[in-house]
Amino acid sequence: MQIFLELVDNNYIIKFKNNIFDKEIEQTIFEDYNQFLISYHFDGKDLLEKVNFWKETFVPLTMKEKLEIIELNNNKSNTVLIYELKDKNLIIKQKGQIKDEIKEIDIYVFSNLDKDLNAISDI
Repeated sequence: MQIFLELVDNNYIIKFKNNIFDKEIEQTIFEDYNQFLISYHFDGKDLLEKVNFWKETFVPLTMKEKLEIIELNNNKSNTVLIYELKDKNLIIKQKGQIKDEIKEIDIYVFSNLDKDLNAISDI
C-alpha cells in the first residue's frame, strides 16, 4: 500500500489540495478513492493499472503526454497495433488497415490503453 500511495500522492495533492469540492463529481471521486483504499488488496496484482487509473482520475494526461505514449507504442519493434490520434478519437491500425476507433479517449485511462489493446489483438 505504501508504494501505491507514494506513486499516486502528487496527483492526489494537486486534485484535493484545497479540500474544496467545486463539483459533485469531485466529492464522488474523493469518496470512491477512500473506499478503494479501504477495500483493495494491495498484493501486487494489477497495481500499475490501479496507479495509472487513480493518477489520471486526479490529473488527466495532457495531449502531449498522450502523443508520447502513442509514439512509444508505434516505435516498439514488436508492436502489433499502430495508433493515430485524430481529434479526440484514437484510430487503431493493424497491418496498415484501420481495425477500430475509440471515440472520446478522454474518458479512458489512456496510459493503460496500450496494454489492453495489445492484449486483445493477441486473441
